[in-house]
Amino acid sequence: MPLKRFTAERHFLAHHGGEQASPSTGSRLVLSLPKDELSLASGERVEPPRKQLMWYVYILECRESSLYTGIATDISRRLNEHNRSKGGNYMRIRTPVKLVYKESHPNRPEALKREIQIKRWSKSKKLALIKGDKSLLAELSKSHD
Repeated sequence: MPLKRFTAERHFLAHHGGEQASPSTGSRLVLSLPKDELSLASGERVEPPRKQLMWYVYILECRESSLYTGIATDISRRLNEHNRSKGGNYMRIRTPVKLVYKESHPNRPEALKREIQIKRWSKSKKLALIKGDKSLLAELSKSHD
């Protein structure tokens, strides 16, 4: 049986008792809550809502004080990968690393855009961001043409 979209009504039923009279037929719908899906008493399967993954832009301080900027959905997993030398060549010789900054974004394109922006910055500007020094960050953002 094909999965149907998860509607607000089904969400309400799942979280508030599981029974409601069907407006079209007057019959009652009963929901059970297995791990991966919602099932109606009629046997119809309903897809549960998907959890939106947050994306993070992070800055790591490497062993020799260089800064590395990246993106991930799970920063602790990614930090462990960096420290086990799993990933790009840049990090393999610069471990151990420590997380010094992170910011969240609702999706990958926005996180990637911000990562690219930060990667173009000087080290002093990145350090101002890490320290939360807004006045220095503003000063370093001014054009010196």
